[in-house]
Amino acid sequence: MGPLNSDVWPHEMLPQYWIDFLNANHLRGKDCRFGERVDETGIGANLTFFTEEESMDEGENFYPGIVVAPEGYAPVAGCLSGSGNPYFIRVSDGRNGPLYRVYHDEVGEDGSRTEGAIGIVLENYELLLDHVEPQS
Repeated sequence: MGPLNSDVWPHEMLPQYWIDFLNANHLRGKDCRFGERVDETGIGANLTFFTEEESMDEGENFYPGIVVAPEGYAPVAGCLSGSGNPYFIRVSDGRNGPLYRVYHDEVGEDGSRTEGAIGIVLENYELLLDHVEPQS
């Protein structure tokens, strides 16, 4: 897969620093896995990095993306474990900010969300690089 095209995705939703991170590390379509001890929420993660199209789809057409995207959260990865809880960065956190998990069952179609709907998975999204699965 080629580099992400930053002209396709609205800059206010998927920041250039994230596009640069994906391109520099060739992460499109790759998976990442780590256990409870690494995950700040204590759950563990098994995720796949979104393509541009998947990010746009999650942010514009699916919950919880529809609710949290206007708050500055950009969808960046999907869950491979079957929970349906996607992963986000918050644009205002800037380069090397946290990776978040948004629990879809704690976000309502009316735009409401519980206090615990968003959890920090990693304090710095670059820590994902330590857990990228090798391609076969």
